[in-house]
Amino acid sequence: MPIEKSITYSSRGRMEVRTFIESGEYAMVEYRDPKTLRRVENKFKIYIKSRDGVVRGFLLIPLKGEGRYLAIEDKEVKKELYAYLPDEDREIILFK
Repeated sequence: MPIEKSITYSSRGRMEVRTFIESGEYAMVEYRDPKTLRRVENKFKIYIKSRDGVVRGFLLIPLKGEGRYLAIEDKEVKKELYAYLPDEDREIILFK
């Protein structure tokens, strides 16, 4: 079985095999105050669209310690997701 290059080790030192589930596109958004355009919280959301068109959203909230996040999956993601581009002062649709 050709799995040698897919072997990885957990933080506890346990050997594991990295296995493919799906791939696709992604978009990451942050949250800002609509009047000042300043960030309102230190959190962001990542949306993942699989090749078969399914979009899943995950709210990522930073935890204590660098590089650690709590991920909370959306129960339902809207069909059309828009985000504001501050540099261009316009909205875009994230996935078509």
